[in-house]
Order: sequence, then structure tokens, then C-alpha cells
Amino acid sequence: MGEVIKTFNGGDWIYNSKEVKTIEEADVVVLPGGGDWNPALYGHEPNGTRSWHSDTDKKQMALIEKAIEQGKLVFGICRGLQGVTIKNGGFLIQDLDHPSRHPVVTKEGDVYGMNSCHHQLCYPYDLPKENYEVLAWTEQLSNEYMVDETKVELNFPEDALDESGLFKEPEMIWYPKTRCLGVQGHPEWGPGKPALDYINKVILEKLNEKI
Repeated sequence: MGEVIKTFNGGDWIYNSKEVKTIEEADVVVLPGGGDWNPALYGHEPNGTRSWHSDTDKKQMALIEKAIEQGKLVFGICRGLQGVTIKNGGFLIQDLDHPSRHPVVTKEGDVYGMNSCHHQLCYPYDLPKENYEVLAWTEQLSNEYMVDETKVELNFPEDALDESGLFKEPEMIWYPKTRCLGVQGHPEWGPGKPALDYINKVILEKLNEKI
């Protein structure tokens, strides 16, 4: 058994973890899934009529900012990953058609199965290359993407495409300058040992990296 990883706001799927009551005590601050972020937060117009949860957005963004200020490792799940993407200057594809169970490819070339109910997609590829790293992805499982009010063709940079020219839909992203990490799927839903092993391996790596 290694050293206990102290988590705030959940994370019982993190191996050898113990939940604590304050951010100050934590090694990892967990951001849970949930509904869509208001696109005004990343400078886009909504692509349809929806009700936004501004209080939730405000509270969760404040949590992200506090965790970053304290140098904590932030781990976002689905909406949580989308929130840290917004905080780091990326934007979200507001609507997409994405299957629930799907394969995920890691940067090392391994493949694991992952669950998801995701209805939005993080898009970090316009950021400076040193500000993000896509650690795992799916290979264009979605049939269509919608940005703002209309379906538009995104201009994918070279690193957003695999060798076959398919868009690498981000499934796990690392933002090194803010120590923000996250996955688009839901590790708390029990995706299986290969997925949890990989996610936990990356968490340990990032915890041990020098700030």
C-alpha cells in the first residue's frame, strides 16, 4: 500500500484514497458531473433554448479557482472536465451525438472501455500547445458537432487528428500550468479495471510531478 491520497468532494474510485472535509487538507479536488455550462462563460452564444444554472456555474468555478490557487491537483469528471477546460481558455462543443459505451485510446497506444452520457465536448486545440495535453481520446465517434447556433465545420489542427485523419475527441486532458486533469467519462460508474487502472496511474503521476 502506498501513501493515502486525500480527496475533497468525492473520489472513492481513486485507489487508496480517503475523503477529507476541506480543500486545504486534500491532495486531489474532485469536480463531479452534471448539466451544461452556460456558453457565455467561454464567449459563445447558446445553440438552443435552455435554462442555465448560473449559481451552480458560479460556485463550481469558484471551487476550481480556489483549488488552483492552492496548488491542488484538480480532477474533473464530465462537467468537471468541461469546467476546467473553460477555466484554462478552451471552449465546448455544445451538442454532439455520442454513444454511451465506447473504446478510448491512450497516448501510449493502449485501449480501454469507458462509459459516458456526455452531451458536450471539450475543445482545447486552439490553446498554445504547452498549455494542454490530450492523454486519451476516442476516434470521432460522434456523427455531428454543434457550435453556437448552427452546425459548423471546425478547423482541426494537426494534433487534433489521428493518422487516419479522424478527429481525436478528447477523453482525458491535462492542463499542466493549473494542475487540472479530467476525464469525459464517469469513473464512479464502474467502467472496469483497465479504465480505472489508467486513470489512477495518471493521477499518481501528476501528484508526483514537481510543481
